Amino acid sequence: MLFSTVIVATGLGLGWRVYGRRPLVDPAAPDPLEELNPAWYDVLRRKFLIDELYEISVIRWNAWCGRAARWLDDTVWEGAVSAASYLVLGLSWASRLMDEYVVDNGFDRGCGGVKFTALIMSLWQNGQVQRYLRVLALSLALGAILFIWGCAR
Repeated sequence: MLFSTVIVATGLGLGWRVYGRRPLVDPAAPDPLEELNPAWYDVLRRKFLIDELYEISVIRWNAWCGRAARWLDDTVWEGAVSAASYLVLGLSWASRLMDEYVVDNGFDRGCGGVKFTALIMSLWQNGQVQRYLRVLALSLALGAILFIWGCAR
């Protein structure tokens, strides 16, 4: 805190010595600091060249990065996104065809056939033992007729 106070007091003293000792009579007259040291006054007037340094470093770097990002976006990413979207569209089209013509026609119709066959078989197999015995007797009679007729020739 003492060091900061000394710096402020020194700055105030130097400012009073340069500007406060003589009154301003002519507004067009050169600045007293300019008369003392013109080169240092030019650096102070140009704000220690901070704006020029900022222009050279930050603004030019930012502009270059912006141009690079624009080129990357226009050239690389736009093509990659378009390629990915066309790939996804193609795969979805192929998936739709596979679903409609292979799964629906093949698997679903096959399952429908199995379901129909199971329905027909469930009519035969209903838990009535008398019906089972009738079917067995008819099958044996039919088999015997076919055997006798075939052997008689």
